[in-house]
Amino acid sequence: MTRHCSILVILFGTVCLLFWACRNESALRTVKAPFEDFTVRCGVDTTVVLKNRFKIQFKAGSLACDGHETVNVRLNYLMRTEDIVLARMHTRDAQGRLMESGGMFKLEFPGGQRINPNQPVTVTVPADFTDNDMSLYTMRDVEEGWTSADKKPLVPDQTDIAEGETLFRKNCIDCHCKYLRDNMTGPALGNIHLFRDSAWLVRYTRNSMAMIEKGDALATCLWERWKPTLMPNYDSLTEVQIAAIYRYLRNESARLDIQPDEVFFPVDCERTIVTPTTDTTRRGTVVATTTYSGYVVEVEDDEWINIDKVLYLNRRIDPILVHVEPKRGTETSVFVALPHRKVVAFCYELRTGLFSNNFSSEPVPFFVDEPVIITAARYDAKTQKLLEFETATYVTRKTNNEVHFNNYRAADEKAFVQAFKNQRENIARRGPRCEGHVGQ
Repeated sequence: MTRHCSILVILFGTVCLLFWACRNESALRTVKAPFEDFTVRCGVDTTVVLKNRFKIQFKAGSLACDGHETVNVRLNYLMRTEDIVLARMHTRDAQGRLMESGGMFKLEFPGGQRINPNQPVTVTVPADFTDNDMSLYTMRDVEEGWTSADKKPLVPDQTDIAEGETLFRKNCIDCHCKYLRDNMTGPALGNIHLFRDSAWLVRYTRNSMAMIEKGDALATCLWERWKPTLMPNYDSLTEVQIAAIYRYLRNESARLDIQPDEVFFPVDCERTIVTPTTDTTRRGTVVATTTYSGYVVEVEDDEWINIDKVLYLNRRIDPILVHVEPKRGTETSVFVALPHRKVVAFCYELRTGLFSNNFSSEPVPFFVDEPVIITAARYDAKTQKLLEFETATYVTRKTNNEVHFNNYRAADEKAFVQAFKNQRENIARRGPRCEGHVGQ
């Protein structure tokens, strides 16, 4: 009896070990992310800024070099929604809650070196806009979701952006579309910082009529285009407050992923693109620059790190059901993603050929009446190579969310990314819109 029990225990342990190994092998092999390789010298304080704008700072004692003079380092990163989907990653935490990412990355050391936790590596994750609500999450197993690290990244001071948003909603929203893409009584303001000098914007906002009377060519042109509507004077606002409004508009334009050619500007008025200058030097694949902004993270390990925040959604919808045609020898991954935010929900396979963004039939917290991009991709079950995919735009509803995929096309990663971009551009052209209604 004892001998039989021992055999059963050994068999059970072996099965568990194999199951664990297979799950982790599957989790690891699916994370195929863009990367940059570089080399750092051991025992020397080193700062590198990569082409992807990540800044990485090593202290002299950050790495256990084991007698090596230099260490090879690889930075894996996922900064675009389409790359997160392609890597078969997601933005759900371990409790299944939907999150919004500010970027994911992982440091790897091919030579087997480790980070000294007493002298962590400092990584600045580039961000065109930043959010004080972001926290740090880590992941070792894709299937288990992101686990809170119980600490926040350091971010630039956002006080003026919050103030700018308050001032914009109080003073500007009756005439300018809050989505920044459409004209209303006044022009759309998306990416206005790219086409107008910042000092000119402050002067024009405080007293546009005075500038017209003094013969300012651009102010006069805008008056001719928009009259009889007159830009009110805001001489009660300080220059600092007005600058905060435009910092908010810049941050919001980036958050909404508004492209420079999306916003209409009068062709008869000056349309000068303002290009910021930076002092940069190149050293092989490493670029050093004197200007920088983003999230600052101290890294003590080689696990995946995600700058993220939980989305506390009050409304619920019926689960999104995605029907796919199974194919022998392949694995299918299905994701639901927001086009202009790094929000990606993986879909559970309820049964063969049926996927859902919830593991039960109960309503799930999600965005309602929101355009999303749904993708289904087939991978070779052995090599994990992308074989074919289908992608579609869908507007979520409170009930009866169902999509059928049956027109797969052969593809590589480049075609996948381009198809995702095309869907996002189609959504951007359709909405959300103010459609000229004052006060929307």
